[in-house]
Amino acid sequence: MAVAAGAMLFKYRTNPPELRPWSRGRVVVSAVVGGAATVAVLGTLGWVAVFYPDWRMQLIAAVLMAFVVGFTIWVVRLARRMHLRALEP
Repeated sequence: MAVAAGAMLFKYRTNPPELRPWSRGRVVVSAVVGGAATVAVLGTLGWVAVFYPDWRMQLIAAVLMAFVVGFTIWVVRLARRMHLRALEP
């Protein structure tokens, strides 16, 4: 599986796809899917951080919650940057 992922990354890196502006439908679908996944992960990690009896797991869950929020912000900024770059002449 790692070899297949490496091959796909190599192909993507050597032949990047052309940038296209994001359509309204693509933005809506991405927001719904990404938002639902983010809420599900944060809910699960929040439950672990509050109710799980082991303090080490609570600490790891709290750190991962911060990571998920940061990752989500990074992905949104990356998508916006790609959209603006695709709009340039």
